Amino acid sequence: PAWIITDASRHNAQARRMDGKPWDGIGGKKAKSLPGTDPSWPIGVPEIGARPVVVLCEGQPDFCAALLVAWAEEIDPDMIAPVCITGAGNRIHPDALPAFRGKHVRIAMHNDAEGRSAAARWADQLHEAGVSTVDAFDFDGLATPEGRPVEDLAAYATLIDPEQPPSTRAFARIGGGGTKQQTIPENTPILP
Repeated sequence: PAWIITDASRHNAQARRMDGKPWDGIGGKKAKSLPGTDPSWPIGVPEIGARPVVVLCEGQPDFCAALLVAWAEEIDPDMIAPVCITGAGNRIHPDALPAFRGKHVRIAMHNDAEGRSAAARWADQLHEAGVSTVDAFDFDGLATPEGRPVEDLAAYATLIDPEQPPSTRAFARIGGGGTKQQTIPENTPILP
């Protein structure tokens, strides 16, 4: 059994096993593209529409966590369009780039070298496409109650406690800047 994410375009559909184990038939990877789909197509592009903010996520769990985090941080869900790049090695498909034009794109950057490299590459593509603002939320320095580092938006979402206000906000000042956000100027590598 697997869970699958896709969007109205059906250009990309990614499956993950329900038991969390890797797929044996594709070299032990944790996610696989369904036959006939393009893994470089960002899932969620058709739903961007008039929404002014795109939360660009790396992977399906972060994509699923985006609206939960927005809800917990009291952000209007009609303002945000979660979009999923299905792997750090993927570039944004050139045919999808016009959908980002004029938007504020917040990258939920994974807290590792590969995630920073991917965020820099995507930021360059987005700047070239005419995106108004590209910034990233950096999870570096955040930890779970058990002391493990928070690696991504899905792990960050596990820290949400409806009884306690968050100590930081991934979507703070979604219109620009904030304490954990970093603006990504054109052609700037994001490396530790």
